[in-house]
Amino acid sequence: MFSARLVCRISDAKRNDRIDRAMERYSLLFLSLLAILVSLGGCTKPEDRVVGQTVLLLNHNYLLVAAEDGGAASVRVTYSVLRHGRENRVQTLEQTTPCVFGGEPVAVWCDSIHVVTRCKHKIIQKEFRIQERYDEGEASYLVVENLSDKPLTYCVVGNSSVHYWDEGYIREYEEDKSLDPSRYIQFCPEPIYRYTPVLYFLHPELAPGGEWIVEGVYQVERPFAIPMGPDRFGDFVREQLPSIPEIVELYRREYAGEELLYENYDKLMRPDKARYPCSMHSLDKDRRYYGTLAPKGRIENRGQISFLGYHAVQNWKREIYSWEARRP
Repeated sequence: MFSARLVCRISDAKRNDRIDRAMERYSLLFLSLLAILVSLGGCTKPEDRVVGQTVLLLNHNYLLVAAEDGGAASVRVTYSVLRHGRENRVQTLEQTTPCVFGGEPVAVWCDSIHVVTRCKHKIIQKEFRIQERYDEGEASYLVVENLSDKPLTYCVVGNSSVHYWDEGYIREYEEDKSLDPSRYIQFCPEPIYRYTPVLYFLHPELAPGGEWIVEGVYQVERPFAIPMGPDRFGDFVREQLPSIPEIVELYRREYAGEELLYENYDKLMRPDKARYPCSMHSLDKDRRYYGTLAPKGRIENRGQISFLGYHAVQNWKREIYSWEARRP
């Protein structure tokens, strides 16, 4: 295991206040508070209002393909990529396994949503909700064709961006001012294997470099620093990063029940995983991030492959926020 640099923690009360405070909790907290207010008779029930449509730019996830026997096989993949502005074009690529597709930007249609609740004052939560469109030219359009006589295995590696906790929040509550408040990680690309996002196995140059700090989670009372490039990545040195076939094999083992890949550090370090399985395959009930393709087989994506690079695994993440995408 990497040599983690343990960092002194502030009080237990403050530590508990910061555990699990990730973006996926914000919407749930917001709706829970509204439910309490509604139950007290002071507010109306939350109402979703579509106030318009907009186009945002997201990057595709990466699709890794390998032959089950580890040999060479031909595969053809057709999908949409950004042409310019709000317009996509369709591209077709043919490669020999092991190979990687994806990562390019694509224009995505979204509904602009206002979640409106009326209390003493009107409360409006603004969201963007992705429209999953699978027709040719749309963001989620994807066709995978096995041109060989061999069975293929594929997996999806998340390509979402890195987000850190607000520096002002860290400066206010962190007593040790020697720590870099800009390095407290909030979200990172998914999944994580041995403390490192799998994305950086494919593209180590995308890693932020230096260390990022993971807050105390569950029974780990103090935050710890994890090296994230350019020479060390969690448990790995750059020269030992897993190859494409090794990454695909990790997914095969994960979906066979070994529990190797995790959505975030909270789940990775959860002490009661035996009672409450929380690795990738436990959450991905529809197997949208791993699968097989028969010889001469063909897949036309209708939701069975998660090819858009917003946060993976949990369906609520189809509702994204402006920090996760950019306007063209």
